[in-house]
Amino acid sequence: MIYKDSYFKKELRQSYIQNISTGKQYVFGLFIGLFSVGLHLLLLTLTDSVLSDAAPYLVQRSYFTTLYTHNFMSLFLIVIYIIVYYNDLTFEEIRRNCWYLLCKMGYKPVVMILSKLMALLFSLIAIYTTGFITTIVLTTLLKYDFRYEYIPSLYFAGLNDLLFLSFILLTASLFIKKINIARYFSLLVYISQMVLRDSLGFKSLVTSRVAMQNPINLILIGNSLYMPLTLIIILCCIIICIFRAKSIAKYYSLPTETYTLYNLPAETKILKMEPQTGKLQYLYDAIRLQRRTKLINGFTSSIIICIISFAIIFNIFVIMVSISKPDGNTFTGLIPYIFMSDTMKPEINKNDFVCFKTLEDDVELRDGQIVIFKQGNTVYVERIVGSDENNYVVDIDYYPPMSEVGSMIKTVSRDEIFGIYVYKNRWVGAMIMVATTLWGRIIFLLVPILLLFFYKPIKEFLNKLQS
Repeated sequence: MIYKDSYFKKELRQSYIQNISTGKQYVFGLFIGLFSVGLHLLLLTLTDSVLSDAAPYLVQRSYFTTLYTHNFMSLFLIVIYIIVYYNDLTFEEIRRNCWYLLCKMGYKPVVMILSKLMALLFSLIAIYTTGFITTIVLTTLLKYDFRYEYIPSLYFAGLNDLLFLSFILLTASLFIKKINIARYFSLLVYISQMVLRDSLGFKSLVTSRVAMQNPINLILIGNSLYMPLTLIIILCCIIICIFRAKSIAKYYSLPTETYTLYNLPAETKILKMEPQTGKLQYLYDAIRLQRRTKLINGFTSSIIICIISFAIIFNIFVIMVSISKPDGNTFTGLIPYIFMSDTMKPEINKNDFVCFKTLEDDVELRDGQIVIFKQGNTVYVERIVGSDENNYVVDIDYYPPMSEVGSMIKTVSRDEIFGIYVYKNRWVGAMIMVATTLWGRIIFLLVPILLLFFYKPIKEFLNKLQS
């Protein structure tokens, strides 16, 4: 709430003091920086995986990578932050009549609106800047080569994304009456922003080290329309906020929850008629509220159960792959295998998850097939390039530079071959690599355990967000 004369200071000190004080904002920014660097270290374990092809800018040892990771994570985490503290950070407080008496007492709505905008701006910049600086400091400790050229560009690109999203949500809070719908809308805006960044070429721009060495490239229309467009939208949002908030702050709205104080019968329904349309709108319906609560409880429970089930199933799958021995003795008829070299690329890349079908006695082997076999105590995966009765000539597909082509050709008997290549998945291989790291074990083992132990508090918290 804003009151007395120093609106900006009171907005920071009074409105945010209960849950999101200035100190907590800096701590939250510190957490984002730590989390971003931790995620960067986790992604480094996927350097030789599909991620190096799909998003090479995420698996490099550089300030550019850590700061880009920070920008990505800060936007996501601050969306969650806004959803959790929606009542405090947006104009939802106008709908809770916090400004009504102040306007009647003669306080100027425009000054209070600008103070709210400035307070939100200060809060977001404080969180984002703290996380950005933390990421730079931690990256320095990793002893990466310091390159300052693209640091200003990355800072302004990330801050622009954050302000664009925040001001849209702030403006939407003046039009969306139900807070649960507003929270769903927040996620929709975030997803739409990601799509817009990609469709307007902004993602390609901010992932280019050459382009990001000059901040001017961010606003050049020839490079991308995204930032000029977002700046115009932010300005429009500020203007809309001033006029819309000034208008609705003069009216008093009766909360739906007020009707429960009258101990009305369970079947009671209270409606009002819209003057413009003549349509009836529910103000209070106990039966509908009960149904909605049950629906929310069921949906929340289903989501938590799905997360726990997926984590448990994936852990079991990782354990089975880890302990399985590629000797052909499997009850499923399939041999799971994590390929650990480059010898068969591009057909099979390093760290791909590969499945081989157990070789049956009546199956005929043909030239061109990739097989898994064992000679001595070593397991090989190679391609058949020739045959002579029950003996097969095999060779690898890829010879590293400066190596002699054909030096790996060998002859194996049919008895040594126990599987034929049938399937691969690069993303599953990357997930298994993550799951075998320390952070991966925490994510896939500790998270479901915490969800099991704190199931009720989590469900109550999510239900509270819907209210």
